[in-house]
Amino acid sequence: MIGMLMALVLGSMHPAFDHYAAGEFDVALEQFEASLVQDTGALGPLLYNLGNCAYRLDRLAEAALYYRRASLRMPADEQIEFNLGLTERRLGLELTRADSTLERLRDWGDRLSLGQLLVAAGVLQSLGILGLAWARRRSLWRVIFFMSLLLGVAAGARYLQRSWFAATPAGVVLVTRAPVRSEPHLDLPIIAELPAGECIRILEQSDRWMRVERAKLEGWVERSDVGLVD
Repeated sequence: MIGMLMALVLGSMHPAFDHYAAGEFDVALEQFEASLVQDTGALGPLLYNLGNCAYRLDRLAEAALYYRRASLRMPADEQIEFNLGLTERRLGLELTRADSTLERLRDWGDRLSLGQLLVAAGVLQSLGILGLAWARRRSLWRVIFFMSLLLGVAAGARYLQRSWFAATPAGVVLVTRAPVRSEPHLDLPIIAELPAGECIRILEQSDRWMRVERAKLEGWVERSDVGLVD
């Protein structure tokens, strides 16, 4: 909430806000982009406002990218999460995804700041341990508290991983369909396609290609088809 209030205050002070309020979203986007290149002001609010402009212009994949970049600066901000979810629903991603539970939990862990992740790990583990001691003969409650303990352990493991190791870069697909190949060669057959707005993990990259991962899919896409979440 604090991050969003900052976005609103700084946004209203930015000259692009007048164009946004007037419905001139293309002009506002250009002016916000100019500020982004110049690295002026707080990047989180700038990226959030860019996402709003892109959304209004129906450039939904770009909006998803900007919202995810804003979320890195303002973790777990409710308005950013809401706008991102709305954008992904309009892109139809919720209908096409077949994410595993593990993948969803990892995405949740990545969207929290390290401090929030540490608090979540402590609360879930404490709740699980105390709950298991209380619910000795209540089988249903024991299952619930055991799941809480497991989630807490997973959150703690993710905290340690993010603290000790460099985070795996992420990207957002910007084209309607991004062809995935088994190797970085255009003459190879396409093994899958990633839809616009899909968030993927980037395992390695070159000037032209990226090796990416999404759920159980792994392969190579052209770098120009993906925007980096940085």
